Amino acid sequence: MDEYKFHHEKGCDVKKASLLHDSLVVGKNGNLVKIQDLVVGDAIQSLDINNNRIINTKITKIVKNNPRTYYYSINQRLFITNDHHILVLKENQSKWIKVENLKTGDIIKSLKDHIKIMTLERIEKPAFTVYMETESGNFVIKAGDNYYVAKSQYMPLF
Repeated sequence: MDEYKFHHEKGCDVKKASLLHDSLVVGKNGNLVKIQDLVVGDAIQSLDINNNRIINTKITKIVKNNPRTYYYSINQRLFITNDHHILVLKENQSKWIKVENLKTGDIIKSLKDHIKIMTLERIEKPAFTVYMETESGNFVIKAGDNYYVAKSQYMPLF
């Protein structure tokens, strides 16, 4: 993957929470769009966490072709980087949890339901990803038959 090597050697920021190319994001009208085809200003769906309802939000920042040396597979459906936060049900409350801190048996918030993590695997394989920020701070992605809520703001580690 020569392009991966090029970006990595040029010092591309590989520490931002990202989704793999071809991940499906839900557009404002419910249409599915590959994450790498989105641009700043596009309207996509988001979850209003306080009211538990779908709203539209705009993309405020997007970084494409962000190379990663590994990523995670959740239930062999959702492919996401280790530092991305997803909405998880913990102690009867929705909480943002980093993918690398998830465990088999954890419950992920889905728009339809809650999904139990049956398999969680670290994939040691280079991949291109897309980092995205939105006005609302999250966005809806489709993986398999389910719709998940992904955090869209980069959270620096202290």
